[in-house]
Formats: sequence, structure tokens, C-alpha cells
Amino acid sequence: MSDFHRGLEVVGVPHPKAPEEMIKEFKEKEDSREEFEAWNSGKNVTMPEKEIAFVVTPFKSVSKDVPPEKWEKTHDDFGGGREPIRLEVFNHATGARRNDLTFVDYKSADKREESDPLWLHPAEVDLVKVVLLRFIKGQLDAASLRAAFKKKGFPIDAKEETAKANKIVETLVRRALA
Repeated sequence: MSDFHRGLEVVGVPHPKAPEEMIKEFKEKEDSREEFEAWNSGKNVTMPEKEIAFVVTPFKSVSKDVPPEKWEKTHDDFGGGREPIRLEVFNHATGARRNDLTFVDYKSADKREESDPLWLHPAEVDLVKVVLLRFIKGQLDAASLRAAFKKKGFPIDAKEETAKANKIVETLVRRALA
């Protein structure tokens, strides 16, 4: 840790292919199968190899003909009661870019060819909406709502802010699921 705080001269610059090297680090190093205990979603005994699979390759294969809950996982149990979600769902939710791909238009991603990296299962299209709404709800606390209204010249009192935040989230949920 002290080397980290001393700067790049000591630690070194990142590998030019950072994502590939991270995957290699998680899967191929001698401690890749060394178990450790995490508590981010309940007690979870896991290992680096399992954690990278949870993020990058949670399923052995995916198919438009099989619902996601029936897809075979790369690990029987990822621990902590967690159910995997393909990275593509999060990429669509955030409008991510990867190499020459831009994850846009998630609403029609299920109409793409299954071989297209932008393809989503119809159930995953709905999951993008859930991810977006959870993000919005997580960001829409009373203090940020009060600040946003104040910035626009519409101050609200502390008693109203939570009710207004909840009403905004409920409206967004209704519209997103319509």
C-alpha cells in the first residue's frame, strides 16, 4: 500500500490491455483458486476465479430459446445468495462502449441476432429497466432532490422531499414498465 501512495514510478503503469490482464490475473495466477470470505451480499466463501466468472462469464451458454433462469451457470453457486446477470445487461443500462461497440437501444436488443454482442434475451431487456430504476432510486435521496429543486429555483421543505422522491421513482417505474 505504501508503494501505491508513492506513485507510478514505483508501482508502474497499467498494462495496455488492462481488462485481458485482469481476467488472466483472476483465472491463471497461483492464488486464483484460493478461497476467501466476503460479506458484500451476505457471508460468501469465494475465490478470484469464481468472482471474475460472476462478472464476465456467468453462464456456460445463453440462448434465446431458453429463459435466463434456466441458463447453466459456470459455477453451481456463486455464494451470498447472488444470481448472476450478464455484463451486457449492465453495459446496456449504462450506454457503455467496448472496443468498437456502443451499447444503445436496449429496447430492441432482443431483436438482434443471438451472435451479435449487443443481443439480449427478452427477459434481459426488462432487467435493463430494473437496473436503471435501481440506480435512479439509489441516487434520488432527499438531499440530492432538495439540491436539484433549489438549483432550479424551486426550494422544497424537508417534510416534502422524501415524499416527492418516492413519487418521482413510482412515476418512473410505471413509465418504464409500461
